[in-house]
Amino acid sequence: MLLCRQKINKPFILAYSDVYCPDLNLLDLTKFHKENQTNGAICTLSLVNVKTPNVFGVAKLTGSKIVSFAEKPRAEAQSNLVNAGIAVCEPTIFDYVSKTPSSFEKELLPMLVEKEKLYGYIYSGKWMDVEL
Repeated sequence: MLLCRQKINKPFILAYSDVYCPDLNLLDLTKFHKENQTNGAICTLSLVNVKTPNVFGVAKLTGSKIVSFAEKPRAEAQSNLVNAGIAVCEPTIFDYVSKTPSSFEKELLPMLVEKEKLYGYIYSGKWMDVEL
C-alpha cells in the first residue's frame, strides 16, 4: 500500500478484487464519506448485512462511526454488518500504514477504529464475495 503513497493526493476508492456490488452507488458512498470527514473520517467502509458474519470482517456501528472491527472473529460476532470490500479513503490513511508488511483488515482497520477515524456506509443491494 505504501508504494502508491507518493502518487495519491486526494480521496480514492479502494476495491477488493473478489467482491461484486452491482448496485453500489459510488457517488453516494463518496458523498457519505465527505459528510463524515468533519467528524474525522479517514476511511469509510461499505458494509453489508449477512447471516453468517464470522467468515468476514465484522463491524459494529454507533451512528455512522465504526466502534469495533474484527476480521473473521472466532467469538460470536457483535453484529451482522460486514466489510463489503469497497471503501473511500483519504490520502492521510498512509500515515497509519506501517513500513513492515501489514494487513488492511487485521491491523489498519482496527487501528482506525481506535483513533475514531473509521466510518461505515450500509449497502443493501446485491453483494457477493467471490472465491477466486
